[in-house]
Amino acid sequence: DRSIPTTYSTGVAPEEAVYGKTETQECSNGECSNVCSNYVSLKMLCFRASRLCASFGQGQCVLPLLVFLLFCTPQFQRGGSCFQVSDDDLPLATRLWPSAESEAEWRRTLNPELTRLVEQRVSPTTNTIIVLIANEGFERDAFELVCNLHTLGIENYLVVALDEKLVERCHQHQVPVIPAQWLVSEDPEMRKKHFHLAAEATVWATPAYKEITRFKPYAAHLFLLLGVNVVMTDADIAWLRNPLDYLEELSRSQRTPLIFQNDSPNDDGAVANTGFYLAKCDPRVVHFFGTIALTSSTNHDQAVINGQLCTESPYRVAEGGHACTHKVPESNELMTVFFLEKRLFPNGSNQAIWGSLEKNTLGQRLATAKVPDAYIIHNNWIVGESPKWNRFKELEIIFWDETTEKCVIPKGFREL
Repeated sequence: DRSIPTTYSTGVAPEEAVYGKTETQECSNGECSNVCSNYVSLKMLCFRASRLCASFGQGQCVLPLLVFLLFCTPQFQRGGSCFQVSDDDLPLATRLWPSAESEAEWRRTLNPELTRLVEQRVSPTTNTIIVLIANEGFERDAFELVCNLHTLGIENYLVVALDEKLVERCHQHQVPVIPAQWLVSEDPEMRKKHFHLAAEATVWATPAYKEITRFKPYAAHLFLLLGVNVVMTDADIAWLRNPLDYLEELSRSQRTPLIFQNDSPNDDGAVANTGFYLAKCDPRVVHFFGTIALTSSTNHDQAVINGQLCTESPYRVAEGGHACTHKVPESNELMTVFFLEKRLFPNGSNQAIWGSLEKNTLGQRLATAKVPDAYIIHNNWIVGESPKWNRFKELEIIFWDETTEKCVIPKGFREL
């Protein structure tokens, strides 16, 4: 059963934690858009007009939508970023781009090809883009995931390449790619301080690995500022079914702008896995990732995010719960953060999938693991690129043929 649950209880989150105080009627079972129950401060939530049509529900949002459109018309006319950076937010933005004194100046510092590619690749119905960050050392893993996405008919993705060699290889195979340098401030001190990105395959918990992972929230923050929703995915994930509609409906039904895969090895508890998440273009989410991007921590991104997420009591995850409440610093606004069910999004700690000594098919292992309807399986909880690749080979779900350098449909996937 991969249906969307109608409700989850966080055990701690007040109603205002979901999408702010509701000024209009309550939405039920996803029948009407989260436009109905967005913040009262609409100045920060002006979605692209072309995206709104996909969010309507049964005509129940007509009145609030008309007010919304009236208020947001100037933002739509200016090209429609998800929201307009306010004076209060400029200090955060200008600390990442010190030369920018306004949003317009910040946008002028961007490579125009970046914004063109984002607009070209973003889903026209959900305003979502899938982002994969990789380097030359993980080239085959990146192409593996790209082929996997193509097999599912998914095209709204973009590879962010950390070195020139991977950029060249992506161009060679007509894979949509942007160099990581396009996302980094032109300010030399910022480049020197933040990013010394390795080209080789890095090993978990090493300094080079941590440096690369800290680039991920920085990149997510920039894409969010460009006005799109972000699905961040690592290359060590096999997408068995298209999860995008599920994530979108889950975000609407639970009114949560931030959804993480659960990396906890236990049945209860929740740990945000930064290898797979949906970040909605919501000012609270943008502020959260901007704060993470500016942290001076030398740890990897997952440790940093879990160290700052939902830390204030009583807003921690309730025992056995699927969500927690995060208080945004300074504004004290609340947002619900959701953790995906492991029966649909299992991680690498599931030994029935990854640790079985029996030469069972992938489908048999999923059934044994009690996750037959899994959307993805995350090949983590193991160190090293080669061991991960070998685990995919054992399950016969390699989508990239290294010899012919072509996409294939693997046996393990065909038999599901």
